[in-house]
Amino acid sequence: MKSRAGLKIGLVILIGSALAAGIYFGVTRYYSRPHHPAGTKFNLNGIKRKLAYTSDPKRLLKKAGEAEGRGDWGEALTWYNLLTTNLGEQDPRKGFVYYRKAYCLFQLGDYPKARTAMEYGLNHCRDMPQLDDALFLMARIYSKIGDFDLTNKTYNTIIKMFPARSEEAKKLQSQLPPTQKPQQ
Repeated sequence: MKSRAGLKIGLVILIGSALAAGIYFGVTRYYSRPHHPAGTKFNLNGIKRKLAYTSDPKRLLKKAGEAEGRGDWGEALTWYNLLTTNLGEQDPRKGFVYYRKAYCLFQLGDYPKARTAMEYGLNHCRDMPQLDDALFLMARIYSKIGDFDLTNKTYNTIIKMFPARSEEAKKLQSQLPPTQKPQQ
């Protein structure tokens, strides 16, 4: 009798152990699959590539330009915001980035932020490319905000600094409200 009871107990232990091992290995195998979040292993090379991508100014400028070409001003603004944080203070591209950032904000109708971005670019970036275009944009921003005094001053600056574009500036200046035209 004792041997039969011992045999039954041994059989229960053996089956229980086998069942436990099967469950353990099955669960381990399931959770180690790539589709399961708990089993996902980090692809460090992929993460490094993405980080390098979002900090490479050439790639960011390309992406911003592509977004602008599609007229997606919000996406372009996102890329320019990344650029402003990734470019050094002395980087000659910083002025261009602030100019394009202000242009995107202008296109989105956010004139106060466009003004802030353009003024920052003009005041802090020595190598502002397309300075004449940047000043024309600044005048348009001032006009949209309703600050016609600064609009006139900006057009006068363009007339003095860029004689080749003075006629264009005078024409735009003449289209301002009559009470706000410069007194000559």
